[in-house]
Amino acid sequence: MEHCTLYCKIKPRSLQQLAERLSAIPDQSDAISFDEAKQSVVCYTSTGSVKLTLMWFVEAGDPFAKLRGKTLVNFESKPGIVPEARERILLHIRQTDAAIGVVADPSFESFERLEAILMFIATEHDALIFNGEEMLDSLGEVVS
Repeated sequence: MEHCTLYCKIKPRSLQQLAERLSAIPDQSDAISFDEAKQSVVCYTSTGSVKLTLMWFVEAGDPFAKLRGKTLVNFESKPGIVPEARERILLHIRQTDAAIGVVADPSFESFERLEAILMFIATEHDALIFNGEEMLDSLGEVVS
């Protein structure tokens, strides 16, 4: 299982909008399910599943605020980042209106066009992508 998080300056309109993007994954046979309570959408294919979970700020201490805070702390203290890149990342995270958690099971490589779809979503929502180690821009270039 692999995961990443998109830090979006522009909040997606709805889960349906994200589902439309996932519909570009081949071989899904219309198997997309929604969980409105968890704000998630899952696309099932013959090779596995891709789940997108949408989060945004509701109140201090909510899951989005905690995620944003942890990411800020991580990049404030992470060694080896060029000062200009660090400032760009920190400013972007502070300006984030929504986060999209992505989980691919078994892996991102298992899904044709998934990387392109995530880059499209990142461009559409002015997002940086954190893969657990590096921060990437919407072209897949390393920022950190």
